[in-house]
Amino acid sequence: MASSTEKPLDHRYRDEHPIRTLAYLFRADRRRLALAVAVFTVKHSPIWLLPLITASIIDTVVQHQPVSRLWTSTGIILFILLINYPLHVLYVRLLYGSVRRMGTDLRSALCTRMQQLSIGYHSRVSAAVLQAKVVRDVETVEQMVQQTAETGLGAITVLTGGLVIIGFRTPEFVPVFIVVVPVAALLVSRLRARLRTHNEHFRHEVETLSSRVTEMTRLIPVTRAHGLEGKALRRMDGTLSRLLTSGMRLDLLNGRFGSLAWVVLNVVGVLVLAGAALVSYYGVWGVTVGDVVMLSAFLTTLTNSTTTLTSLAPVITKGLESVRSVGEVLQAPELEDNEGRSEVTEVRGAVTFQHVGLSYDDELRPAVHDFTLTVEPGETIALVGASGAGKSTVLNLVIGFIRPTTGQLLLDGTDMNTLDLRTYRRFVSVVPRSRSSSTARSTTTWPTAWTTPTRRRSARHCATPTPSSSSRSCREGWRPWSASAGPGSPVASVNASPSHGR
Repeated sequence: MASSTEKPLDHRYRDEHPIRTLAYLFRADRRRLALAVAVFTVKHSPIWLLPLITASIIDTVVQHQPVSRLWTSTGIILFILLINYPLHVLYVRLLYGSVRRMGTDLRSALCTRMQQLSIGYHSRVSAAVLQAKVVRDVETVEQMVQQTAETGLGAITVLTGGLVIIGFRTPEFVPVFIVVVPVAALLVSRLRARLRTHNEHFRHEVETLSSRVTEMTRLIPVTRAHGLEGKALRRMDGTLSRLLTSGMRLDLLNGRFGSLAWVVLNVVGVLVLAGAALVSYYGVWGVTVGDVVMLSAFLTTLTNSTTTLTSLAPVITKGLESVRSVGEVLQAPELEDNEGRSEVTEVRGAVTFQHVGLSYDDELRPAVHDFTLTVEPGETIALVGASGAGKSTVLNLVIGFIRPTTGQLLLDGTDMNTLDLRTYRRFVSVVPRSRSSSTARSTTTWPTAWTTPTRRRSARHCATPTPSSSSRSCREGWRPWSASAGPGSPVASVNASPSHGR
């Protein structure tokens, strides 16, 4: 078990069962969750107490028992119903507050880990995949816990309470319920399994339609330019026709399922009701009229609860898989190692490549081979070459995103392998040549967002291409060490202006 001081990023998630991981994530709210279970059991008790109270009231009327029993039974059930509201509010505060805190902490841990992971990891793993883990996977885990607690706990309390009452009131019927309830639930589940298959097919058709609409809107200029509007519309009509057919088939199946499930449950209910009525009519086992009504009500309630538990299996499976998915990022081994390295407090801007080479694991040919270059402070160097020549790789080496496999890369005469690159990058501004809403000015001044107003104003002044921005103050201290490059760009540049930190 993890210690109380252990942080989410310190925990070992690999090869751990997701249920244990989930228990670890809720370690700070275990008492609140235990109290939430107790509160839910009390607030949900009318579901399984109402048949018993109903049986007691019916027996009071039929057997002409003292009217005080009628008022006692009524008072008990009214009291339990009235306290449901405050208990439910307390339950929501306890459970949903714990779930929200867990989700927030988990998202914070994922964002922190993504900032710590190496650029090599981010180059291999799609940004959309990581975004899905932060947004969708964490949301799936939250929904799994909420649905399992709300629906699953309700079904378990009803099954437990119902069987206990039946065993106390009419123990002879316990074996009947143990056999009949699972069989009825199994029949309903089999019907739902077929329905689930058609639901998945309909969902795939909707996703295909979404993809077709996205493609059509993106290609409208091309379609209009070549006069292919009719062909594009015919293609959309085909997709819409398949969606219509799938939707109508699903609606028909939904109707059949609803009818068959209703018939199955009610047929079983009628049979149990008739059997219990016969036992009461002949005076066997001392079953009263109220017991007959109670048994009939419990059959429907317990069958629905069993069916509910089986329907939670896909939700739980999907949620646990999301727990594994999140754990893969939190336990990813490819972290940038800066521990124990020297901090950078000042950068003059001298960069020296000494026979630098770099090879990626999946490539036989090195990306950079025997590269030697000296960049003096204040000097600007442009790297010109075809796509894939290694321009961006050289700049990534300068920034410290990747480290050379051979040779040395020196910053102001110091081997960069010995430096804490996080402190070094405070002196670096990167302008990627990618299609985004950011401008070169906003990208260059972004790292100064948390500095003093004076430095922010000076950085904005130096980032603006005007004659005054080439003044001595900009050249000597206020312009950050900068680099710009991008995939497919024929030119990459390095500006080695000195800087004294932010």
